[in-house]
Amino acid sequence: MCCLCFAMGISAQQNQLQQDDQSAQHISAYIKNCFNTADEFMDAEQYDSAQIWLNKIHALLPVKNISLDNYFLLTRQAEVYYYNNLQQLGLQESRRGLAMAEALNDSILLADSYNFIGLFFMNIDSAAQSVKVFNKGLRFTKQPPNPKQYISLSKPHHLHGNLAEAYFKLGHFDSASYHYYLSLQKAAAINWHRGIAVAHSGLGDVFFALHSIDSALMHYTEGANTA
Repeated sequence: MCCLCFAMGISAQQNQLQQDDQSAQHISAYIKNCFNTADEFMDAEQYDSAQIWLNKIHALLPVKNISLDNYFLLTRQAEVYYYNNLQQLGLQESRRGLAMAEALNDSILLADSYNFIGLFFMNIDSAAQSVKVFNKGLRFTKQPPNPKQYISLSKPHHLHGNLAEAYFKLGHFDSASYHYYLSLQKAAAINWHRGIAVAHSGLGDVFFALHSIDSALMHYTEGANTA
């Protein structure tokens, strides 16, 4: 092979690599945009529309890949199942997410996985089981900010608040109150208004159940004002 032909071959390979890299970057940016759009629809409680955008991601990602994007897809799908009251499907998807988080050895994802699994157990009337799962998640959780490659995931106040709700359902009001206060502190530390409002609402429920009406009214009022 002449030197010119060899050089042309190298140049063609380099061009192809550059094109492949640009294509991968384009797909990655598109997937990120799809996640953001799906999240916006979920925030607006338009879960069918969110599902459409998750389907677009599903069509692009290799199903069996172990990656952050595949994990995000599993948990976003579980979230859609959660809000559509498809609890068993959501639990199945969350367990797949936990397996992926374990394979990635990622503490942020592990906390998120345990939070979702606990929620699904609580919604199928297994509050005692959910307490165990939420406590596992709390071993891994940490306050934001997370590295930039992560999209929105479960935060410490979510796990404390959900654990408090599970204790409340079991009638363990002291434990419920303790974790609602922790949830309130964690949400306030990052100025997360929704988390603050939910924690106040939960504390209102606890004090109402204990017939402490003035305290219940105070927390309900604080929650309403924050919301």
